[in-house]
Amino acid sequence: MGRESLRPDSIQSGQIAFNNLYGCSVWEFFKRNPALRAIFDESQRSIASATTPAVTASYNWAQFPMIADIGGGMRCSLFCGR
Repeated sequence: MGRESLRPDSIQSGQIAFNNLYGCSVWEFFKRNPALRAIFDESQRSIASATTPAVTASYNWAQFPMIADIGGGMRCSLFCGR
C-alpha cells in the first residue's frame, strides 16, 4: 500500500494511517526511534512556549477554585496562567 492510498483507506475504515504505514502506534514508533522522539518532543515544547502565554492570558482563570493541568507536558499552562 502506497502512502498516497493511506488517507482514503483511513477515512473509509476508521483506522489510523500512521499505524498502517509503520506497523505500530506513533508512541511505539518513538520508543523504537529515540532521536525522532527527541525532535518531536522539542517541537511540542516550542509550540507550547510560543502559544501558551497568549492563551492563558486571554482567559479568566480566577473564576475557578482549582485548575488541574492533566495530560503531561511541562506544566507551562499552569505556570503561565498564574
